[in-house]
Amino acid sequence: MKVCVRLLKHQDAALRKRAGVLLATAVPADRKQVLADYQVVLKMKSDPTRGRAVFQKNCVTCHRADSDDVAAATFDLTPKESYDSLLDYADGDLRKLAFEKDVSLVGDCPSRKSKLLELLTHGDGHQGVQLTEDDLDRLITWVDTYAHRVGSFSEEQEEQLRQFRRSLASLLDE
Repeated sequence: MKVCVRLLKHQDAALRKRAGVLLATAVPADRKQVLADYQVVLKMKSDPTRGRAVFQKNCVTCHRADSDDVAAATFDLTPKESYDSLLDYADGDLRKLAFEKDVSLVGDCPSRKSKLLELLTHGDGHQGVQLTEDDLDRLITWVDTYAHRVGSFSEEQEEQLRQFRRSLASLLDE
């Protein structure tokens, strides 16, 4: 993948052009269409209050600095601290999955390996907390879009991302 990027940015214009022609055929036509259909998502604005609402509803009761549960208090998920706390969870698991990759590979979604999502979805959930399908989908989308700092999308954006993920499902399944 790095080689492809280097060729497309090469200083030799003829080589760049040739690489563009050759690599354009490397992406299946249906995938090209899916990517083209969802370019509109790149222009949308996020709504951080929607992401925060998931944590307020499910997590902050226990995971806040003034919690009676001392262990839970050390993992502060209040709005001011949640981003860093989530990235640092399990020895920086999400930070490694989202930011320490040179390339993105088809099917190698961070959510598939996330220790945080494993904790939340294993058995009866974390401390009996069961995320709704919508809340879980929002969290998975956040993880798989590389844990952006502004934490959520509008309803329209979320639906477009869900459709995008469904349309690529056959590429993600192995």
